[in-house]
Amino acid sequence: MAALQLSLLVAVIAVPANLVFGVAAAWLIAKFDFKGKSFLLTLIDLPFAVSPVVSGLIFVLLFG
Repeated sequence: MAALQLSLLVAVIAVPANLVFGVAAAWLIAKFDFKGKSFLLTLIDLPFAVSPVVSGLIFVLLFG
């Protein structure tokens, strides 16, 4: 039961945070031209381009 409560609490916090930061990032990318725009786009696109298995292996190699 505690695990379910913790999962719901994290979801209640994470969903609005992702909404705010996602809308802000989309607005910045669409509306303005700035120096780090390509880097921001790369950070956003990276999870879609790299397999979760490869990402996990990278984290294990970096922090393990």
